[in-house]
Amino acid sequence: SFWTLVVVMNEDPYKLRDLFSREMALTHEALYIADKLFSQFLPSLYEHLEDEQVYIAIFVTQWLMTIFTSTFPFTLVGRVWDVFLCDGWIVVYRTMLALLMNIQEELSSRHYDQILSFLRGYPSTVNCDSIMALASMIPLNQQHIQEHALKFRNLTESGEIRVEEIPRNRFRTPESIDGLSFSSSRVTLQNINKVHRFVSKLKHSTREISVEDLGPKLVPIVGRAKLALLLSNVLSPEECEGLIKRAKGEQFEDVLMRQSRAKGNDSVEISNCRRSMVEDPDIVSELFDRLTNALRGTEFEEIFLHAPWVSKGDAAALTATGLNDRLHFIRFGTGQFFAPHRDSRFKRGNEISHITMQIFLNHNFSGGMTSFKGGNRYLDVKPMTGSVLLFDQDICREECEVFIGRKFVARSDVMFAAP
Repeated sequence: SFWTLVVVMNEDPYKLRDLFSREMALTHEALYIADKLFSQFLPSLYEHLEDEQVYIAIFVTQWLMTIFTSTFPFTLVGRVWDVFLCDGWIVVYRTMLALLMNIQEELSSRHYDQILSFLRGYPSTVNCDSIMALASMIPLNQQHIQEHALKFRNLTESGEIRVEEIPRNRFRTPESIDGLSFSSSRVTLQNINKVHRFVSKLKHSTREISVEDLGPKLVPIVGRAKLALLLSNVLSPEECEGLIKRAKGEQFEDVLMRQSRAKGNDSVEISNCRRSMVEDPDIVSELFDRLTNALRGTEFEEIFLHAPWVSKGDAAALTATGLNDRLHFIRFGTGQFFAPHRDSRFKRGNEISHITMQIFLNHNFSGGMTSFKGGNRYLDVKPMTGSVLLFDQDICREECEVFIGRKFVARSDVMFAAP
């Protein structure tokens, strides 16, 4: 028994020791593979849980880290471990998929709180024979696992995913969080979210970025040329997907605003969307560097770095210091919009914003144009995944109604200070 334990902890195809190292390398890799397999084999359920902001790391981490021993019946655990000792991790992923497939209908009809409550009581109700029979029919093979594992390792080596050391004291947490407690495991909901956030971070890389000057097109709209640049291919689709997941790891809140009409007592809706605010200096620093590099050597570099229209031509009067550390992730569902408005200036110490940076994180939706307004005239900007819109905060813009699908954008402010 002792030497079996030694082999399981240290040798292929098990290496369970890496689940509990300070870097938790195998935990990160297993979560990445589990997420990809879940999306591949159960796409409808995966999308529903994503929409409800119930991410696989919330409930699967303890399944994987304990190979189901934490809360599941011993009859299931014994069967899984028998196969695990023979075949390695493939039975773990097959069992995970079978457990989810078994309750796909129940989860698909529930919302956030109901899903978490259901998952809390689910392990004690499973039927071992039916789960193992279902697992054996799932067409998962070693090649699927190896492909995702290789992709994860390549992303880690290239720096696109950073797996950082997690201090052990991060796991000293209360037994119950928001009414949800996985009492048989030390890994609680809050811990799992923290672990998950360490996996996805934006990494600076060199990209072929094109710049379109929208300023001349604004002359008939606002009366004169103003700073408005559309930078294409700033972020890759994978980076945009990572940012969307980063945002979904936080709480989205409704942004519902109404304005009284000039006449009468009724009001009109001017904003209907959802927003999540994330403070992440590392991400905004990478974004600012990428924008600065993209504009370096162009006619727009000095304008972007010094906002000369503010100081009336004295380019030395202001200097860009970076982006506001707070990223606003905004989600527009079907029928949602933000009426014409101007962004408020953000102040931080002796710094103040003059330029808005807006990232288009996806374009698989209908409608949802970003439109600059002036009287009855307008200039539409078509969202494309990974493109960035930089514009003077004095310009009035509208986020038009989304007809079908969901639109995700992230915005921040370019901060300036006097020398």
